[in-house]
Amino acid sequence: MNKALFRISLLVIFLVPARVFSQDTEKPSLNSGSLDSQFEYVITKSSPYLEFRVVEEAWLKKLNSHVNDSIEKLRSELSEYNSTILKKDKDIQSLKLLLENTKEELNNSRKEKNSLNFFGILMSKAAYNSLMFLIIAILTGALVILIIAFKRSHVITANTRQDLENTLKEFEEHRTRTRLREEKIVREYHYELNKYKNS
Repeated sequence: MNKALFRISLLVIFLVPARVFSQDTEKPSLNSGSLDSQFEYVITKSSPYLEFRVVEEAWLKKLNSHVNDSIEKLRSELSEYNSTILKKDKDIQSLKLLLENTKEELNNSRKEKNSLNFFGILMSKAAYNSLMFLIIAILTGALVILIIAFKRSHVITANTRQDLENTLKEFEEHRTRTRLREEKIVREYHYELNKYKNS
């Protein structure tokens, strides 16, 4: 009986992190900083046990909360980017329609012979053509600006999606490693328990 109590006490002493007994309760890098620094904090401050690290459950819960918050923030940003892209698509379509209408007006004006009537003002062909080309240049410039903005937001969206996938992958790997560590500890505990029962 004393031998079993000794083994269980020894196991508990190795499993309980040293931080429980220390006076320092501040954990600033777990409450702030990037996810990488928070993971690094948990890894460096956890207690070693054989080739494993023992991590406080509260730390894992807090880290899980921070990861979920980051994922939620990325999802929100992604939603905003998608709505911006949809708005830019609508703007481009309306500008294309406006450009087609302007070209149609230009074709109708070429059918006139000596003078052209533009909003009730008679103009020469050269002046009318210059005005139309100026309008087309402005509209084309606006269209080019919108296309550049659309491509830029598309690149940002692709990068954000990649970051989200990487974060989810890292979280899944971390969760798998943690589960495997817990399973190994439980197996070792059962092995020790069976060894004790058999002795």
